Amino acid sequence: MRGATVTVFDPEPARGAGWAAGGMISPEFETQSTAGQLPALSELAFASRALWDAFAFDLGLELGPPSIAIEVQNPAASQANMPEKRILWRDTFVDPRKLSASLWESCCRAGVHFERTGVRQLGGTETEVVLWDGQTKKADTIIVAAGSAARYFASDLPELKVIFPIKGILTSVHSPGALDTVIRSASLYLIPRGDQVVIGATSEPGVDDLSVPPEAVQQLLRGAVRLVPSLKGKLPVESWAGVRPGSPDHAPLVGWSSRKGVYIAAGWHRNGILLAPVAADIIANEVLGGIEDPSASAFRPNRFG
Repeated sequence: MRGATVTVFDPEPARGAGWAAGGMISPEFETQSTAGQLPALSELAFASRALWDAFAFDLGLELGPPSIAIEVQNPAASQANMPEKRILWRDTFVDPRKLSASLWESCCRAGVHFERTGVRQLGGTETEVVLWDGQTKKADTIIVAAGSAARYFASDLPELKVIFPIKGILTSVHSPGALDTVIRSASLYLIPRGDQVVIGATSEPGVDDLSVPPEAVQQLLRGAVRLVPSLKGKLPVESWAGVRPGSPDHAPLVGWSSRKGVYIAAGWHRNGILLAPVAADIIANEVLGGIEDPSASAFRPNRFG
């Protein structure tokens, strides 16, 4: 916190897209598999991965072993045609629910104050917010880090008009020992989490509800069986949805906005967990240190005009 007094307005701390995520820390897979992605994102992703081991240690978390990518040439083919497997040595994973809880606890210990409410809009002065109940709060600096909901502030911050929601559905099945690391294909991932396997995720751009249609869960289960046949017949233990914050080039918007004293940290797409350590450094350097961080130069909020 570097001596700053910090208040977070969040109706559900330690929830949201991070809690609902799969938990992959995948610079290699993500930066090689997303068409139309901002090229500079690869360098930022690997820089953040280099920070993750120490970040996890400080939070008391464990990272998983390297991930495995599977390319299925013909999903309808028999098991005799084995898919190609590739080890992603730099890619790993973390339990996102434990991560969310640990971050919240760490913030509380550091003196961060949480108010369980949301922000309706920015106020009449540059660094003022109006809460859901109509109260106004003033600060020296406002950081807009509201996930897909950041788009609701576009009337005050036009840079945020490009943010859009991307709904994702996940499910889990009870299958102790079925996996010891993440298995990924172009459209699916399987993650070991305790005695369960988490299967995800659908992708629905422009959708922001949290409903879980049974047909979406069945689609995930069918895809999982193609990758790991031993999961055939497994029934869902839990199914849930989250909403990712998308941007036109699948990269975040990080930097000062057009409104004095308001900083934007938005549009993390499906890389919010991966980029968390480097994002923390960038924001601390620029907001508290007054230093322009060169690693964020390609991700400025005004790059879309």
